[in-house]
Amino acid sequence: MILSLIIFLPLIGAIAVAVLPRESAARRWVAVGASLATLVASLVLFVGFSPALPGFQFVESYVWIPAYNIGYKLGVDGISLWLILLTNLVFPLAIGYSFSTIKTREREYYSLFLLMQTATLGVFLSLDLFLFYVFWEFALVPMYFIIGIWGGDRRIYASLKFFVYTMLGSVLMLLGILYIGYTGGTFDLEALMKANLWAASAPLFLAFALAFAIKSRCGHSIRGSPTRMLRLRLPARSFWLPSC
Repeated sequence: MILSLIIFLPLIGAIAVAVLPRESAARRWVAVGASLATLVASLVLFVGFSPALPGFQFVESYVWIPAYNIGYKLGVDGISLWLILLTNLVFPLAIGYSFSTIKTREREYYSLFLLMQTATLGVFLSLDLFLFYVFWEFALVPMYFIIGIWGGDRRIYASLKFFVYTMLGSVLMLLGILYIGYTGGTFDLEALMKANLWAASAPLFLAFALAFAIKSRCGHSIRGSPTRMLRLRLPARSFWLPSC
């Protein structure tokens, strides 16, 4: 259950921040507290993880949509463990930095930020391809609103183009996942790894490669072109963010 706890602690924090009165100053500390609690839980996971054991550890598996062999399955290996630790280290630091920079609609900002943390952790811990896709797409929702509300002078332009690029990439990714799930008869990553699906995996690899290429195009298409950078204006500081 520790993996589910790590994923949904930020979600609980987001709900707590959302129900606080708008004028309450506690929203900042609830947000950073929820993020730090997630970091503590991931440190407990790190201590309990055994590098000597092969495969995934702390696996949680529950039936979700049995008609399509889709399950709620989580697990961690030696790679995702470090990604979880890094994520849970960066998010509290980012929230703490926001104390001095975000002055408008703080309740919504911290709620969205914690929702993004939940989705990011779900991406790294999912062992079901369909569940992975759900978390992946869910992460884009708070990112869209954070860009659109707090993103600077051209935030609407940036958020709309972000939506278009990610939608195109997401369609390709979904088609690849559905194809490999149909071919392998399951979306379970461990089962797919054991099956002999080298021929079927080629379209999946191509779909994922194109999806990531389209999504990354949004962030890198203007590299070296300062005239198309977004300036995020904050009370005490300003810095540049890439638009699409």
